[in-house]
Amino acid sequence: MITGITIQNFKGIRDRVTLPLRPITLLFGANSAGKSTILHALQYLGEILSDRNIDPHNLGGTPDGIDLGGFHSFAHGKRSDEQVTLGVSFLLSEDGLPRFFTRTLPELDEPETLYTCPAEATVEVSIRWSEMLGHAYVARYGVEFDNESFAVIEFEPGTLVSEMSVNEQHSCLTRDVEHSWFGKWHPLEPDQLAEDESVLGQLMSWANHNYAINGIGPGRSPYTNILGVIDQKDALPRFTRSLRLDADWAWSERDPQLHNAQLPELADHLTEVLSQLVVGPGQLVRNLLLNSRFLGPIREIPARTRIPLREKARSNWATGLTAWERLESGTEQLVSEVNDWLSNTERLNSGFEITIKNFKELDLSDPLMIKLLTGRAFDEAEDDARLDIENLPTRTRLIVVPVNGPTDKPVELTPSDVGIGVSQVVPVIVAALDGEGWLVSIEQPELHVHPKLQAEIADLFVEATHVNRHQFIIETHSEHFILRLLRRIRETEKGTADANRQLRTDDLAVNYIRMEDGCSEVTQIDIDVKGEFIQPWPDDFFEIDFYERFH
Repeated sequence: MITGITIQNFKGIRDRVTLPLRPITLLFGANSAGKSTILHALQYLGEILSDRNIDPHNLGGTPDGIDLGGFHSFAHGKRSDEQVTLGVSFLLSEDGLPRFFTRTLPELDEPETLYTCPAEATVEVSIRWSEMLGHAYVARYGVEFDNESFAVIEFEPGTLVSEMSVNEQHSCLTRDVEHSWFGKWHPLEPDQLAEDESVLGQLMSWANHNYAINGIGPGRSPYTNILGVIDQKDALPRFTRSLRLDADWAWSERDPQLHNAQLPELADHLTEVLSQLVVGPGQLVRNLLLNSRFLGPIREIPARTRIPLREKARSNWATGLTAWERLESGTEQLVSEVNDWLSNTERLNSGFEITIKNFKELDLSDPLMIKLLTGRAFDEAEDDARLDIENLPTRTRLIVVPVNGPTDKPVELTPSDVGIGVSQVVPVIVAALDGEGWLVSIEQPELHVHPKLQAEIADLFVEATHVNRHQFIIETHSEHFILRLLRRIRETEKGTADANRQLRTDDLAVNYIRMEDGCSEVTQIDIDVKGEFIQPWPDDFFEIDFYERFH
């Protein structure tokens, strides 16, 4: 799960902002205050890590994606000399960090014994504009574990080698040589190591690096080692392979007793351990953001004559079209679950259901079609008029059916024929119910939906965090939406909430964004177990309505 996002100098956000994220995170605020900036920052970071799209105009590479306008437009104040910084913190799963190991050495334990797996990791990138290169580039890539800096890769245009600074004193690194992965290869006894010196740092300090400086002074604290990284375009590593280090691991010159025959393999293993700790977190963030879904504020209604695209492009999720595609190509269970939320009187009760129909496509010039048109279809067909039904192309059509309409001959509608509220809410339902473990960002899920349905949509998100294990970031203006969430917190505290509708205070984050002196500022609003706000809302937001309801 993503636990936080850091943004600096991106669109309306100038000063560094770290926003904590929970299973459900709400963004409130006036229009143009910067709420969408937070959602767009996540999408942009995903493009950087997955596609190296550093200077995007439209996220997703299509005209219907999020329009950022390029670095000169999204850098705060449209200043090309600003450094844009984006970061994500996330919890590590039981699987830990990705492995980059391609070989094994005899008599060695697992390499993870060089460190204890942290609980949380942070990946941060900084983007700058280069007049020399004529484009934006990643100037800095940083990794933290449990809020403590571990490594930073930095790049300057015009150089061939990036500099990777490593904090060899990080608290996650092993200091017990005897029980470490390299213990059998280490010439020093455990009591000969300094208390603050790790095994990894000791091995790095022995290396006769071509491009390394040991014992960096306090100006580079906490980093005590610098390694050269080659074969990269900038500071951003390649997430499908281990690092390429510009170093000559000549330990034999320092201690001839080491097993020289296996030094190359030992050096490769050390490189792979560093890759696991430095590249691995970026790979995990990339995967998290690749499995994210973003719905924009106005979901597009599918055209009557459209041909299904059957693709999963993130840009189509932004318009909502991929949600309709998922219904057409998805499972019967997904359609059934969407219909339960759409038509159930205890839920949204919209009065409509979705039906998927499949048709075989028959050419008008086919001999059988001619027989059908002339009324001779049931006559004995000649051999050349026989038809291989299985090989005919199949077309899928999504139909909206009124729940209370005639059952003998149901009225079949297209999404364009129903109210705009239904067409806007269907992509929201699909995003919440489809898949497992997504990060789902939605702008104004309550758009064109009446107040009762706005409250029911809040329950949709609560249930999806339990059943589908999704995480939601919601930009909203709806008071009815948050009132339902506060009610669920009160019911959970009293023990009266259903299992899938339980919501605790640490499951919900409420943030208020406002514009101050041309910059977006974020204020977190805490909630107690009684479902009441601890801090007052800035700018009298909701104040009058809440006073009328509870006094």
